[in-house]
Order: sequence, then C-alpha cells, then structure tokens
Amino acid sequence: MQVLLVNGSSHPKGCTNAALEEIARSLAEEDIDSEIFFIGNKPMTDCIACHKCSELGRCVFDDCVNEFAAKAAEADGFVFCSPVYYAHPSGRLITFMDRLFYSASRSLAFKPAAAVFSARRAGQVCSMDVINKYFSINQMPRGRGGQDGRRGPQHHVQPGQEHGVDAQADRAGQAERPAASRQRASLHQFCEVAPPLTCPRSGGWQSRRSPA
Repeated sequence: MQVLLVNGSSHPKGCTNAALEEIARSLAEEDIDSEIFFIGNKPMTDCIACHKCSELGRCVFDDCVNEFAAKAAEADGFVFCSPVYYAHPSGRLITFMDRLFYSASRSLAFKPAAAVFSARRAGQVCSMDVINKYFSINQMPRGRGGQDGRRGPQHHVQPGQEHGVDAQADRAGQAERPAASRQRASLHQFCEVAPPLTCPRSGGWQSRRSPA
C-alpha cells in the first residue's frame, strides 16, 4: 500500500512539508507506506491544450508531472497539500494538477485522495473547493472535510449502510480481512475523517476545528 503526498509549495521544508510529515507518520501507524513528492520551485509550463498527451501517453513537457504520473500508476492513494495564497492554492500546484489530471487521469481515477492546506488566517475553504473538483471530476473518493454529513461520489447510501456497504456485515468481516484490505480501509477512513489543517506562523500545527 503506497500513498503519494504532494508538496505544492515552493519550499521543500516549509509548513506544507511539515503537514505532510505529520500525515506520513499517521499512515505509518496503519502500516501504510508513503512518499513525499516535492513538485519543485523551478518555472513550470501551463497546459497549452495541445492534446499531445493523447498521442504520447504522457505530457509533452517532460518534467515533474510525468515523473509523478509514473509513480501515480503504482500508488493506491494521494494527498495534495498546498499553502494558501489569496484564498486559493498555489499557482504552481494548479499548473501541476491541470497537466497531471489531463494527461494521466487513468493513473489517478477511483483512488482515494485528500487535500490539506497551510494557511495563516483564511482561504482554506475556497482552496479546498478548488482541489476537490479535481477529485470529483476524476471519480476519486475524497475526504469530506468534516465529521457531519457525507460528501463525495458515493455519499448516497441506504439506511443501515455506510457508503453503500452494509455496516454490520462490514464490521463482521473486518477481522478476516487480509492486511492489504485493512490498509485500504484505513486509507479510505483517513480520507473520510482527516480534518483540514492550518499552520499559524507561531503555535504549530492544529486542526482547523480546534477552538484555538
């Protein structure tokens, strides 16, 4: 089980990376491997709608997007993390995701994903809406961003069910699940309940739902 953690900041060891290291530790507790992928701080070309990816099977610009796409094909889940700039994710992460999701959507589809943001004050909700659109359009189960209600492609359920699965039968079978299945369930659970995080410049990491 492998989860790719995307650092969408221009700083390889800043607040965004600190959030991803916290996530990596949480995943490790569930025996889930992870890798932090830094998209870099060099100029990155936007998608130019040349459609060459449909011919080549990759983006025509051979940079970190193609490098990540190759890893994504083997990965089981994703976390995209970004600083918040003027109530939106970093421009370089948007460029990265535009090209990635257009040229390598099949490597990402149907795999769980979550979005995490580093913000000093406000703009997390707007930023999360932007990133979650990539997940929903590409049919990727995603975190609901809160404990109440259901969100995502599979949020319509029947009474007595959790995400379309009979809750009692699912709990009864957990003890018999092989390790890979338990890890997959843990990954889905993580994407469901992981809270948005904020990182004040002073005071360290805390849940956005925390009173302080």
